[in-house]
Amino acid sequence: MKYKNRKLIYLFYLLIIFTIICTGCTSGITPIYPIITVGPISGTILIDDGAETTFDRTPELTLYSEEADYMSFSGDGEVWTDWIEYSPTYEDFSIANNLNGTEFNAGLKYVYVRFKDENEKLSSSKNLAFDTINYEFKDLNSIKILPSKITMAVESRRKNHGC
Repeated sequence: MKYKNRKLIYLFYLLIIFTIICTGCTSGITPIYPIITVGPISGTILIDDGAETTFDRTPELTLYSEEADYMSFSGDGEVWTDWIEYSPTYEDFSIANNLNGTEFNAGLKYVYVRFKDENEKLSSSKNLAFDTINYEFKDLNSIKILPSKITMAVESRRKNHGC
């Protein structure tokens, strides 16, 4: 009988030690088991409130992600902007300036977004969030050229052709 009780007490203490090691305790000790993350960071994007056409080269982008701390944009899903802090709206991505996978022309434009959390966990590159919009140039009435004044030195030479 004594032997069975001793064995039961040892098992009880082993269970307590195992629980503390695997889950950590409330004093702030980090558990020693690996933290398992479930799936990539995900989110959505909407260009100009879902409009079909825009004349704005930098339309408002509405974003949503519960897990994101940072975001980055692209026009082709391959060349990206630098990471910026996550925000539910963004208005500084140009959809037609030949940068970050965009082209300087009118037509159907794609805007891709990828998200990242503070632990560097990224959106899935196979299933990026994106939206499309038709971009049209506004009628061009004038072009402002800077500087408005310029001075050029012109050299004058006279040739004598026997006249």
